[in-house]
Amino acid sequence: MTSPHPSGEATGLDRAGAVEAIQNLLDVRRFADARTRAVALLGEQPDDPQALGLLAQALLGLGEHASALQAAQQVIAASPEDEWGYRLASLAHEGLGQFWYARDAAQRATALAPHFWPAWIQLADTARALSPYGPEAHQAAAEALRLAPHEAAVQVTYGVTLMHRDIGAARSAFEEALRLDPGNAAARNNLAVLDLRANKFRQAGEGLIRAAAADPRDTVAQDNLRAAVHTAVGWACVAVFVFIALLAKPLLLQHHVTGQLPILYAIIWIVTETLALGVLAWWLLQLSPRLRRHLWYLVTRDATLSVLVLSVVAVGVLGTVGLTTAGTLGLTTRILTLVVAIAARILTEISARRLQREHTD
Repeated sequence: MTSPHPSGEATGLDRAGAVEAIQNLLDVRRFADARTRAVALLGEQPDDPQALGLLAQALLGLGEHASALQAAQQVIAASPEDEWGYRLASLAHEGLGQFWYARDAAQRATALAPHFWPAWIQLADTARALSPYGPEAHQAAAEALRLAPHEAAVQVTYGVTLMHRDIGAARSAFEEALRLDPGNAAARNNLAVLDLRANKFRQAGEGLIRAAAADPRDTVAQDNLRAAVHTAVGWACVAVFVFIALLAKPLLLQHHVTGQLPILYAIIWIVTETLALGVLAWWLLQLSPRLRRHLWYLVTRDATLSVLVLSVVAVGVLGTVGLTTAGTLGLTTRILTLVVAIAARILTEISARRLQREHTD
């Protein structure tokens, strides 16, 4: 009985199936399994550039950038005229913070494949890391846009290079990316950042929650949401501190014969607090139940956000008690309101600096 395929053809089919299986694992972000399969495939063909490239992709997904760079360099050695190895090397250098090498590798990739838009996207990303406002990143993104205007990733990268030079054009690019790919988390995140810069806090908050929900594995939108909450809480604490500090004499020291505090200050506080709660409740009601659940998940899973939210609640409760109560209790709660507001403001500053370091290291 004879085999339906000659042994060579069967081997080729097995290899093609193995490559497809690894690619499928990469597509669903099962990077550890993809690495295992790629290593097994390389055991049969150690110098196979395709298997080496798949291994490099898996290692990049796992955050093992040094090992990914080694695999990418092997791809280059095995297939020096293929842009893929240089693009993978660029990604690995980028992950290691070696942006000059990353840009050089990306430039080599574009030279080898000038009509391949992913190479230009990688060049734009690495050039922007070296010079956020320089022309090279924008020119590379513009070339990618010329080659592939119907790719959402291209629109996003092009928009990012415009965020500091033409806000209207950047917004249009992100909106086009969402038209092409409604679930694109990067486009939603960047639109929300533009809204945040324009002080459109409601739209920015909703956009960041939508971006974080669209891709929970991407921490950029979640960190931007944290930064937005830090900003809002920080300014609220400053406002509370200024309000109480400016009125320190009547609120903290003055004791009326009647034992009552000036009613005007209590009215101002309570009305402002009520309006703020009303706006917050209205904004939350505008979100879908799914987005509200995701926001709750983010807050409860993040210790800093949880503390900040509790601090705001504490300031509200203590301030209300302090402004409607005389005597020792009123004085104590007013002092505690100041202490909590100052502590929350310091915490927001520390956390914001930490987030900034994480995105610049």
